[in-house]
Order: sequence, then C-alpha cells, then structure tokens
Amino acid sequence: SYDPACFRLVLEVTSGNYQNDLRNKVIAYAQAKIPVYVIVDRKHGRVHVLTEPLPGGYDRHEVYAPGQEAPLPVSIGAEVTLDVAELVRAG
Repeated sequence: SYDPACFRLVLEVTSGNYQNDLRNKVIAYAQAKIPVYVIVDRKHGRVHVLTEPLPGGYDRHEVYAPGQEAPLPVSIGAEVTLDVAELVRAG
C-alpha cells in the first residue's frame, strides 16, 4: 500500500463500467487527496482532467475532445500537455 501523498497524478482509462471511473473513483481519489486525476473516457472519446480535491469530489473538472490538448497543472512537477486524440486512440 502506498501513501496517497506520494502521487502527483493518477491517469486511468475507463473500463467497461465507465460510470465507476467517473463517479466512485472520483470520490475515492479526491478523499485520498490525489491532486490530479485524468480519465481517458473511451466510451465518449474524451479526456477528463480533475483538479483541486475536496471531500466529495474535485473542485475543477475540465473535459477535452479529440483535436484539443489537455494541459495539466504545473503542480505535477513538469509542464505537460496531453494530446487528447492520441490518448483516446491508444485507450
């Protein structure tokens, strides 16, 4: 088991039960204070970037579509921009 404080971000690709990834896991990661949660939503072809964890979820939830780039906060320790089309295609 790892201390959640050691994680700067978690990136997941949705499973067959994408609602679990977009609801239950959002709450669990926010409660663990994971600062950035990135979800590659294969069902809808989008990328969700959630930041600023609160007890019941995240304060910020940005959704990006193919053709867009998803910037991650510099708080992860580097300047990172995700190519949404590439992530969705690879997912």
